[in-house]
Amino acid sequence: MKNLLLMAVCLGLLAFGCAIESDNGAGAEDAEPALINHLNLGDEGSVDFYEPVPGEILVLGIFNSGDIVDEIEGKSPPEIYEYLTGETAPEVIQSAYEASLDAACRETAESGDDENIQLPDMAGTRMPPEEFRDRYCRPAGIYDYTYCLLSRTNNYSIIRTASLMVNRVHAYRGNFNFAHRYLDGDSYRTVCNVLMPEGRTLFVYSQGIRTRRMAQIYNATGDYWHLSVYGNN
Repeated sequence: MKNLLLMAVCLGLLAFGCAIESDNGAGAEDAEPALINHLNLGDEGSVDFYEPVPGEILVLGIFNSGDIVDEIEGKSPPEIYEYLTGETAPEVIQSAYEASLDAACRETAESGDDENIQLPDMAGTRMPPEEFRDRYCRPAGIYDYTYCLLSRTNNYSIIRTASLMVNRVHAYRGNFNFAHRYLDGDSYRTVCNVLMPEGRTLFVYSQGIRTRRMAQIYNATGDYWHLSVYGNN
C-alpha cells in the first residue's frame, strides 16, 4: 500500500473517468504478453505474472473459490508471489513491478504484438451477490475509484484514466468473455482476454503507464456476473 500511495501522490489530481456499455470486443488490438512466472496452486487454481510491455505488469489468477482472492487483497505482485509460495519473488517479477511504478508517471503507452491469453478451464462454485459484495467490494486501503456491480447481465465496460486497475469478476450464471485493455494511441490494446465459465472467479491486477484502462465483459447476453473494479489514477 505504501507503493500505491506513493504512486497516487506522483500522479496528482483526480482524472476523469466513466462507465459505458459495449457490445463486443471488436476494434481492439491485442498485445502479446510475456509470461514471466507461473504458479500452479493445484485444485485451488493458478496465478500467472506477465509483462505485456516494458513498464506494465499484469497478474492473472483464476480460482475455484474466493478464498485466495481474499488473501491477496491489497498486495503488490511481488507480495502476491511471496504470500503464495513463502519465497522471495524472483528478480524478473520485482524488476517488472518496479518498472511499472516508474511508468505510472508517464502518459504515453508503448505497443506490443498481437495475441490473447487463454486461461485453463476448471470447476467452480457460484457465489451469491451478497458474498461477492462483502468479499470484494470493500477493498482495504485508499483508492481513487471503486466500482461494484452485482447480478448484472449482458455486456458492460468500465473505463478509467488510471495507472492501476484491479478487477475481480465472477461468472454467476452462464459463460462470457472478460477482457482487460488499455489505450495505445487511437485504439485499445488487449492484454488479457479470458473465457469465464460459470462459477469461476478471476483476479486481474494491471499496473503501469497512466492511460485509459478498460474492464470489459462481452459475449454475455443472458449471462449473469459480479464485477469489482478499483485502482488509482
